[in-house]
This record gives sequence, C-alpha cells and structure tokens, in this order.
Amino acid sequence: LSGLAMQNELALHSKKEIDEYFAHVWQTMQACIDRGMNTEGVLPGPLRVPRRASALRRMLVSSDKLSNDPMNVIDWVNM
Repeated sequence: LSGLAMQNELALHSKKEIDEYFAHVWQTMQACIDRGMNTEGVLPGPLRVPRRASALRRMLVSSDKLSNDPMNVIDWVNM
C-alpha cells in the first residue's frame, strides 16, 4: 500500500520534493515533541488544561525505581 501511495505522489512531484516535504514534517514533529517536553504551565485555551509531559519526562528520567520496573516502557510510551 505504501508503494502505491508513493507512485501516486511521484506522478505529481519529484522524489526530491517528496523527500524534502517529509524531512520538513519530521523536523516539525520533533520540534513539537521537544517543546512539549520542555514547556510547563497550562495549554492555551479556555479550559486551562495543565501541561504534563515535562514533569512526566523529568520523573521518568530521574527515577531509579522506575528503571527496574519492566512496565517502565509503558510509561514512556504513554508520555
């Protein structure tokens, strides 16, 4: 299926354009993740939802207890 999607895109764009687009998407996603893991406070909007990723990451990185827990991977995935 992915090969078919690529052939469809190649009918309209060059391989270089497709590669550059996906590189840009990847960089944007990485920047969003980095920003989320390093920003505290509340999310924008009227609901005042607290940001949790930064504190959760800090806890996961610093906790010796969690490093011995085989379910630690689940906490990282949930982050």
